Amino acid sequence: MTPLLTNSRNIPAAKEFLKWWFRDDQYNAWWRLQEGYHLQHVKKSADDPIWFKMGYAGPPGEKASLALSKYIVVDTFAKAVQSGDAAGAIKWGADQLQRIYG
Repeated sequence: MTPLLTNSRNIPAAKEFLKWWFRDDQYNAWWRLQEGYHLQHVKKSADDPIWFKMGYAGPPGEKASLALSKYIVVDTFAKAVQSGDAAGAIKWGADQLQRIYG
């Protein structure tokens, strides 16, 4: 197995940064500030109250991450603005999500 963080010029500092970044006080402050802009990637945040503040509280997972990484919601808005066809853009976005979620 290849050790992690081997591409850093300063492996001890990189490890210390990650320890600091994921400390509860530091990470949770950032998490709440950005209000769930990114899908959580740590199990302990799965039940964070931020999810219930934002509308549908769908479960985080591979499908949600794929939808986020493909910028489907962002692109749906962009298509609506650029084309002037909101209905067509929403249909496109719904079709993209249907491909992911089935």
